[in-house]
Amino acid sequence: MAVAMAIVQGNPALKARNRRSMDSIAAIESIVMAENELKNSLAKIAASTGPKYRVARINTAYTTAGKGTLTKYDADLIDERNRIKQCNITIWSRPWLENGVEVTFECDGEEIMVRKYDA
Repeated sequence: MAVAMAIVQGNPALKARNRRSMDSIAAIESIVMAENELKNSLAKIAASTGPKYRVARINTAYTTAGKGTLTKYDADLIDERNRIKQCNITIWSRPWLENGVEVTFECDGEEIMVRKYDA
């Protein structure tokens, strides 16, 4: 461990690469898994406080784990009037908390909306 630390600290390129790998959000390997997670969250929110969105398309999805799991989406959602909205959605899952899943919607032309539910 001390040798690795010395090499990383001594070589700026390795130090930067190590920092990027720790700080960056890793891309989700399977878009199917990402879509299922988003659909599940949308269904739980629609069944309680709303809004009622459906997934039209996921453009990008990234996840990271630490104190919970944070997943970020750039997606096109279909609202109740069948209009397509481009949204950035963040799902922060901390299942050990009451209402431990927090979903934030940032859709074009709308105010930021946050919804919570139990995992």
